[in-house]
Amino acid sequence: MFAKFLDEHAEIQEELKKELFQLEEGKTYEIAVSDDTLLVSFLDLCKQFGFSERQYPLNLNTRGESGLRRAIKKWKEERIDRTIELYADENSVRKLGSWQFDPKYAFAAYQRWEFDGHKIDYHWVIVFRLPDGRIMVKTTKRIWLLVVRDCGTGAIVGHHLVLKSEYNSEDVLTCLENAIVPWRRRELTIEGLEYSSSGGMPVGSIPALAYAYPNELAFDNARAHGRKIDSWVWARIKSELGCQDRKRGTQCSLERMAVKAQHV
Repeated sequence: MFAKFLDEHAEIQEELKKELFQLEEGKTYEIAVSDDTLLVSFLDLCKQFGFSERQYPLNLNTRGESGLRRAIKKWKEERIDRTIELYADENSVRKLGSWQFDPKYAFAAYQRWEFDGHKIDYHWVIVFRLPDGRIMVKTTKRIWLLVVRDCGTGAIVGHHLVLKSEYNSEDVLTCLENAIVPWRRRELTIEGLEYSSSGGMPVGSIPALAYAYPNELAFDNARAHGRKIDSWVWARIKSELGCQDRKRGTQCSLERMAVKAQHV
């Protein structure tokens, strides 16, 4: 939503980029313009353009800080040469980091998965049609999109939508289950809504990937993930979904599946 705000108010975005990349001739800048300095400039610009404290993003508790920090990182990655010229001290380069290729962080397909939850704060009104034909309406101020990403290919291998303020360990397991159990297209009941001819999930498009899981699974330290995530999650997956341990010294079925996935 913050990115959309910046797109709709290009003047504010351009002024911030000018300050970030020190493009205004004759103006004296800090040695490196910090994110905090840009946040102050952003708030001043919002007021200059007539935004009140009751309007987005000034009505947020963070006043747009988290969205602005994400935007700053994106802008720096888009202008690498200028970023290095202005901010290339060791600490800043290490933080930017994502544009640098390091062979030790290269993964094969299905070698490592990353799980994360992404919250979307908004006033949502969700309409459900029950099996008996009745309509149920649910209102919420937050939903979560849980995602499992394969580090080797960048493909999203599983997802789960949570229609509540916080997700829990059962939601984590449901998301992982969706990444492992063969995916099938749902029957769409909204008129005019249809799947793309090339759409789908890897575990549904490549039969050999059914019930395959990676060597590594990465989580952050969110409460819903548990303290010993690797042990209890995989114990549940093995017992409920029938996934088997792989043996050392042989090319396991997962590795053969990964080879196929890389050539699809």
